[in-house]
Amino acid sequence: MYIILAFLLGCINVISKTINYQATTYLGTACGSLINYLTASLLSLLLFLFLNTAYVNAESFLSAPFWLYLGGVCGLLALIINVTSLKHMNLFQSTTLLLIGQLFGSALLDLLLLQSLSFFRLCGLLILTAGVIWDKRVLMH
Repeated sequence: MYIILAFLLGCINVISKTINYQATTYLGTACGSLINYLTASLLSLLLFLFLNTAYVNAESFLSAPFWLYLGGVCGLLALIINVTSLKHMNLFQSTTLLLIGQLFGSALLDLLLLQSLSFFRLCGLLILTAGVIWDKRVLMH
């Protein structure tokens, strides 16, 4: 079940990337990003109101560690980088580089937080990266 959900997430990610790019093409980067986050915020509020059965008070929000609030900042930065990069490469290249970046980022976090990074995982990352570089060079010639 979780494998299917992860696959669907990948599909939705590409659809979202395309829609966000179109929004910034029509409205500009700032307005397109604002539309994206306003819509997501409204949907999050509705989900919270209708699906959350636990009571959450203001104190829990104020006492949360500051880094919990960086998720939205990282998401906004990712969105802006995403739509900016699509102006200079096709969707397949952008998505492939996104995947490689996610893999390198998760490997780095595994290394830093869990002190674990296997030799084979590192080799796989390097092979993927080499494949993207090779593909880019072949397409440019």
